[in-house]
Amino acid sequence: MTAVIKNAPLGRVDRKIALLRYVERLPLPDIAAQTHYSRTAIGYRLKGIEKMLDV
Repeated sequence: MTAVIKNAPLGRVDRKIALLRYVERLPLPDIAAQTHYSRTAIGYRLKGIEKMLDV
């Protein structure tokens, strides 16, 4: 999964969110705390990330 995320056309923040969610399996509040975004924003970004990864 790490290779798929690194090869996907994602920005720096989206790549970090994807790694935290799909590799480290962190919940949304923890990802939000590390990226300084709200949980809602993380949820919206994950929807776009899923489309790019074809998960």
